[in-house]
Amino acid sequence: MKSFLIAPFWNALLLIVCFGCASQKADPDPVQHLNSSFELSRNERVKLSREAEAGNADAAFRLHLFYELTTSDRRKAEKWLKLSAELGQTAAEYSYARRLRDSSRGEDHIKSVEFFMRAARKGDRHAEVALADLLESGRGSPMDLGSARMWYEKAARAGDYDAGEKLIEFLATGKGGPVDRSMAYAWANLLYSRLRGSVTGESVLATKQTLRSGLTAEELQRSEKELAVLEKTVLPEADG
Repeated sequence: MKSFLIAPFWNALLLIVCFGCASQKADPDPVQHLNSSFELSRNERVKLSREAEAGNADAAFRLHLFYELTTSDRRKAEKWLKLSAELGQTAAEYSYARRLRDSSRGEDHIKSVEFFMRAARKGDRHAEVALADLLESGRGSPMDLGSARMWYEKAARAGDYDAGEKLIEFLATGKGGPVDRSMAYAWANLLYSRLRGSVTGESVLATKQTLRSGLTAEELQRSEKELAVLEKTVLPEADG
């Protein structure tokens, strides 16, 4: 299973991709935009700084990427990331929330829930999973298994298979809502069909077999119908 804790270098690359996808305004030339994120002249930095301070979230995030990846100036990188997140840039909200979550300060954990929530409400599936994890554990907010279940399902339907595994657990055991073994089995079937041959696929297979042994004929029939719907509506897992 993939981990939420992505290595710094790869996380930086993920942020670049997220920026291109989640930017509030479409970039007419993504390749040129990415190149310029690495190489900003002094005049460009001054211009972006003015735009960011005037409320341009994308400009602030672009400065964050420059200082994070090119100069390794942590103080400035953090400054622009925080501003971009506060201004509502989705990728910045997610990245800033991760940093707050990994802090040793309790007040930062509370803020991390807020920023994960912001990004999750915009459909960022990574934020949805991270938020569900915090709500399940009660870190940074009171434990809320019902909301955790909801966010795991949203992420699973968006193609996050880690979230799908968590959803199977919640459905099968009744965490955060009623037990629904038919739906849990449908999800297990879906994930296994898409992950067959992988380590995660074998893990899902074991879960699938355990669930199957406890289902009645009526529950199996319903599960088949639910699986047909899931196959048409659940997105394939996206990269990153």
